[in-house]
Amino acid sequence: MSLNFTDMVKQGPVKLKQRNTAMAFWKSRYVILRKASSRGALRLECYRSERMSQLTDSVTKTFDLTKVRSVTLLPPNVKRNALSINCNDETLIHLAFDNESEATTWQVALQSNCFPPTRPLTAPLAMDLLSCASESSSRDAFNAYLLPSASLSMTGECLLQCTTETLFLLDVENPKRRLVGWSLSAIRRYGKDINRFTFESGRCSSTGEGIFIFNTIHSEEIYAKIHNASLAISNAYRLNDNEQGSFPAHRPLGKTETFPIPQRNPSVDEAPVAVPPRRPASSRSHVTMDRRRPLPPSPPTQHT
Repeated sequence: MSLNFTDMVKQGPVKLKQRNTAMAFWKSRYVILRKASSRGALRLECYRSERMSQLTDSVTKTFDLTKVRSVTLLPPNVKRNALSINCNDETLIHLAFDNESEATTWQVALQSNCFPPTRPLTAPLAMDLLSCASESSSRDAFNAYLLPSASLSMTGECLLQCTTETLFLLDVENPKRRLVGWSLSAIRRYGKDINRFTFESGRCSSTGEGIFIFNTIHSEEIYAKIHNASLAISNAYRLNDNEQGSFPAHRPLGKTETFPIPQRNPSVDEAPVAVPPRRPASSRSHVTMDRRRPLPPSPPTQHT
């Protein structure tokens, strides 16, 4: 969890040429290499100038680098101090630099981010299992940004990992470190938006009751993982007849519902019912004693 997290890896002026488009000549651009974060995947952003890169919504072109096949130097007879980025969708991106050292630096930065190092094959069995677990956790985790919450003191860039029973909050700088875990059976409800995922935890969770909002571009994937895991837990409880305790009811929110949950306003949602005032006792309709019929006279008593 980091508030000072930055997704910028490297930036600088280049000469850009994309081969499979109508751009048949080199253009001066200012590019920024950004790693995966809550704002997007690994990408290369292009701007018209360095000044334009400091403005919002001024990107002229964005190249997705999640599926890169190779990053190589172009032959000197084609272009000196130039790199060629070959993507799986047959997209070719050519970048030319002022000198050889700058081209080499960019090549190392691109290769280290596009092709992360793998664990050695000669590792011991115990370390091999740990490495597999850490690689699996980092591969199944999604970049997100946790907004401030009253139930948790942490906020900032993080990773979300959903297992078969728990939703984990991981440190973005050290994915092996688990900060918080929420049991799926303790999550009351969850929902998604275009770039936002939200869930509400119950009293039995590690953080207690609370609403947690994450800004992420992977809201669809996170929602699908939690929903499938929740359905698996529900089916397991139904099949196990000997299980004691109440059934954890998961209530996923619909696509049209949004978070945070609005508080109920007594003046709108629960308007008090108007009770008519009671009439005074003097105005009530009742029979008075003077309006009653007189009693019949009693028969005379006979004396013997």
